[in-house]
Amino acid sequence: MKKVILLSFLSSLIFLAACKKDNACNFDTAGIQGTWNVTGLKMTSDSISPEVDLFASGSLCDKDNQLDFHADGTYNYVDAGVLCSPASSDSGTWSVSGNNFIIDGETFVKQSFSCNSLVIKANDLTTGGYTIVTLAR
Repeated sequence: MKKVILLSFLSSLIFLAACKKDNACNFDTAGIQGTWNVTGLKMTSDSISPEVDLFASGSLCDKDNQLDFHADGTYNYVDAGVLCSPASSDSGTWSVSGNNFIIDGETFVKQSFSCNSLVIKANDLTTGGYTIVTLAR
């Protein structure tokens, strides 16, 4: 009898944990808000140029900066860890609409999303180029 009660209790905990995790991982305001780090930045200037990995060639002081997305639709870009000279911090607005992630009016399309990773892509319709940003918690 004790085993049945224990198994029922554990099953309930696993079910509740799974439900909570699913709700927190939606691509919406609640799922995005929090602190993220840029872990990838790739771009191409037009439809025929090769993709360039700007993150790999970037400076160490830029690679540890943070984006803090707040529930009220504002964000702060914080020069964290190794400080750049001069330090570079910024703020602005963000929102989610369907599969679009809008930052300061620029639309990025969600490529992939999980609790700990977000990949978004902005297309330049004039040149055929694009920018891909990878964020991690």
